[in-house]
Amino acid sequence: MDPNAAFRIAIRPLTSADIEQCVVLEGLGFPPEERCSLEKFQYRIGACPELCLGLFYREFNPPYEHGNRLNRQFAKIDGSATEVDEEDDNLDSCDLPGQSTIKSEQLIGHIIATKMGSDLVTEEAMMMPQNGSNVSESGKTLGHVETSRVIGIHSLVVHPDFRGLGYATWLYVDYMHKISQQQVADKIALLAKESLLKLYVDKLHFRDLGISKCTFGGVEWHDLVADVQGGDEDYE
Repeated sequence: MDPNAAFRIAIRPLTSADIEQCVVLEGLGFPPEERCSLEKFQYRIGACPELCLGLFYREFNPPYEHGNRLNRQFAKIDGSATEVDEEDDNLDSCDLPGQSTIKSEQLIGHIIATKMGSDLVTEEAMMMPQNGSNVSESGKTLGHVETSRVIGIHSLVVHPDFRGLGYATWLYVDYMHKISQQQVADKIALLAKESLLKLYVDKLHFRDLGISKCTFGGVEWHDLVADVQGGDEDYE
């Protein structure tokens, strides 16, 4: 692992240009029956890009590649400037680039979400509108509901090569802070397997409501919910 990896990490909203990488990452993170399809990525990121967040590993063009002021400033995970020792700063303070210094971005984690017409994640919440309507034949709301105050996270995944380093927590904490600051929701809900309850309940402060009625992918899930806080939570 790159010893300067933290300076290369950036979190930003996903766009349509990132969808191809999202599909690849989803394939690395989930079995086929649980993956988000290309069509659902296009729908979800198109309908509510502000609710879909990506964690990127960036490489920079010289001379911004070696942890100097601009590299750290652009790659700091919370977007803020980083203090740099004088001997490590090989750039004149006015030597600003005329264009982006980013050479490449690898998507290593993402959160894909929509607003839901229910308090818990349901089969209908994970579907897309059909024939131009977001109401099913049984009268249930499908897909994204812009007026809702409940966010349903459909995917939180980190690339296998970057697991065990706390990146899932970093991504979620940043996500929660953004949602709180924007005041776009009061609650976040998701489905999780029992093997992941330690992450979501112990570290990310979700409440486990027990076995879900949703059987997406033929899997047993737990319904988890978390209140949108003011951004001062003590995450581990």
